[in-house]
Amino acid sequence: MTGILDSDAIDALLRREMIAHLACIRRDGRPYVVPITYAYDGEALYSYSTDGDKLEALRANPSACVVVDHVDDAANWVSVIAWGTFRELADEDAAQALRLISDRLRTVALADAAWPSAERSYVTRIGRDGVVYSITIAERTGRYSRSGA
Repeated sequence: MTGILDSDAIDALLRREMIAHLACIRRDGRPYVVPITYAYDGEALYSYSTDGDKLEALRANPSACVVVDHVDDAANWVSVIAWGTFRELADEDAAQALRLISDRLRTVALADAAWPSAERSYVTRIGRDGVVYSITIAERTGRYSRSGA
């Protein structure tokens, strides 16, 4: 059985997962898709990156699309597509977003005893300057598939 996710189910998936695929358009017009880790607060996805193709593309064209999914197998999956707008964050907005990201990733890492550096966030471990940004969600949709229902 396949179906459409309601708003609560979309929110639940966005809060539960931590990897999204971010799509944007490069300056040369080619689509660019890259996985990102993120935190979600109900209105926006927050992420952190060092300078590169992704940030260059988003700065040139702030329209973005993200896909977040959870796949058990080919017949059992849930997927959300969300469209929004990129914005670089600074000052207190950036600090608050970094706290959300760090808390989210640390929570997942601590649940995985195999990760020895779980007590330190990605932002702390990377030790390089980067950019904190948000994708404010303007529109979203989701679907699911379940076998044997």
